[in-house]
Amino acid sequence: MTHSAFVKKYLGKYLDWDKYAGAQCVDLMRFYLKEVYGLDPYKAVPGAPTAKQIFYNFKDNAYFKKVVNTPNGIPKKGD
Repeated sequence: MTHSAFVKKYLGKYLDWDKYAGAQCVDLMRFYLKEVYGLDPYKAVPGAPTAKQIFYNFKDNAYFKKVVNTPNGIPKKGD
């Protein structure tokens, strides 16, 4: 699935990956990893249940490189 197809499929919808705390931003990320990249979200981005913990604990791996959003380092579509 492409980024655009993912956005079209889920735009305006709430997603709850783990059925634990309702729809959270981390749930959207996990659906994206599974549907767009075909990856197990817990293996591709390991280490924590919350977005803040994932960001601070994340180390570059075989799948992804951490991109920090700064005035000069704006993430690209799909990052």
